[in-house]
Amino acid sequence: MVKRCINFALDGLGYSLQMCRNGNGKIVSAKLAREVSQQRLELPSESELLSMIEVPANMLGLLMISLLAIPRGKVASYASMGRLLGISPRLVGLLLSKNPLPIIVPCHRVIQSDGNIGGYSVHDPLINNAIDIKKKLLKMEGIPIINDKVPKKYFINYDDHEKRFYELYNLYIKQIKERE
Repeated sequence: MVKRCINFALDGLGYSLQMCRNGNGKIVSAKLAREVSQQRLELPSESELLSMIEVPANMLGLLMISLLAIPRGKVASYASMGRLLGISPRLVGLLLSKNPLPIIVPCHRVIQSDGNIGGYSVHDPLINNAIDIKKKLLKMEGIPIINDKVPKKYFINYDDHEKRFYELYNLYIKQIKERE
């Protein structure tokens, strides 16, 4: 499979985002890169993004759709994500660490129920403190962190998250049927 990669600047983060596409144009990987880039990243809407990425047909795929349903400027807890998907919060954390498209599919928007930041997996041995990157990403999205916690008012309402999830899920199913 041929991959074409391009780096995008992430202002204030000290890294760029390297996105790679397969021969069909689908985004198949994303990672933080040390190379500086001048090209700006403008992410499309969640529904447009859903058609641009490879979503696996398994629990990780459902998790990726549920992450896209968390709007910029909001967070969800591991517990609420687990409730939405019918799995344990620990399994949510494990699946988040497998996200092939961090930042694009915003796993950094999932935190602990008490507002603590929680963990963050960056698959790069050169990056020492991934939690600092998670904090910077949240701040870049307008989410304040006070005493290492996100205030409750920045948590997405569960019913709103569930509604957004099912809208994106139904769109995803429609896209699959159109390809068949």
